[in-house]
Amino acid sequence: MTGPLAALVGFMAFAAVSTAVGWLTRTRGWAPESLSRHVHWFTVVVLWTVTLMLVLWRDPPGASTAWLLVLQPIVVAVPPLIAMWVGRRFVKDRSALGVLVISAGVANTGLTLGMLVCHAFFHEPSPGLAAQLTPGEAVDPGRAARSYAAALVAVMVVAAIVTLYPLARKFSPDGDGGEGVARLVVRSLLDWRAMPLVGAAAGVALGHVGPAFPQVFDTIYLVDVLIFAGGFGAYFGIGARLRLGDTWKRPGLHAAAGLIRFAVAPAVALGAVALASLTSAPPSELLGRVLILEAAMPLAIQAVVIPNLFHLDARLASSLWLVNTVFYCVVLLPLLFVLA
Repeated sequence: MTGPLAALVGFMAFAAVSTAVGWLTRTRGWAPESLSRHVHWFTVVVLWTVTLMLVLWRDPPGASTAWLLVLQPIVVAVPPLIAMWVGRRFVKDRSALGVLVISAGVANTGLTLGMLVCHAFFHEPSPGLAAQLTPGEAVDPGRAARSYAAALVAVMVVAAIVTLYPLARKFSPDGDGGEGVARLVVRSLLDWRAMPLVGAAAGVALGHVGPAFPQVFDTIYLVDVLIFAGGFGAYFGIGARLRLGDTWKRPGLHAAAGLIRFAVAPAVALGAVALASLTSAPPSELLGRVLILEAAMPLAIQAVVIPNLFHLDARLASSLWLVNTVFYCVVLLPLLFVLA
């Protein structure tokens, strides 16, 4: 087993344990279920913000990632619109529909799965792909793919705050106060829960015009520690909301979430990359493949975190996340590596 693949398997095991700890904490009465929302708030506002800043400071996105500024927002915004249009026809519960719409826009592309998958998947590229790598990518294809994934996450954070936070407010039982879309977007950007956007911007700025990334941070594995701390907070909060007995009560929603994540979103990404490839300055082959692979990731942790923060049905969101993630890890991911 290669180093990147071992890291992926190890983090998946860590995620399972973290989720189990959250579930046990609630079921054993060690802490109330409401702790989940507080843990997710701290994880988003503090841990993810600092981690994104450090990752993008260490590996700042360059001109080669510019296409992600166009392509990734499409992948984030289009599937939720499809989910909302279709979902209104068969989902009568407003909160449940909100959960489905939010889940359609966020795939686990970053620190807690996608970056590790991309590193492992492209660490030893096929001869066909190797021949199409740019000189910079060819030095270390796995790290280049991981860097693209990190930039993709930063763009997804921005796109999610701009598009999904207003939708979450719209479906929230607290209501949107009758505000228009523009005011909803502005309120979302000025919310504490949008702090990862600030971290991403600070990381890009530091990477390009600031001081060099301190070597001591790598020496003490600061980024790795923060990734695991953020992963624990996110998965713990999901586990604290998880009701295993409720997992199969909404089979239609599970099927819809799976169809969107593993068929609709990759199709949207494939179409976007195909159109971009027709331009005079197309994205690199590796970047296009990373975008498509990431679009087919299972539900992101944000699919639970955002409903949890905006008082939607976090229990349903946890259930959708669990089934979607287990199906990907047990069925789709091994199949992808076998076919590759």
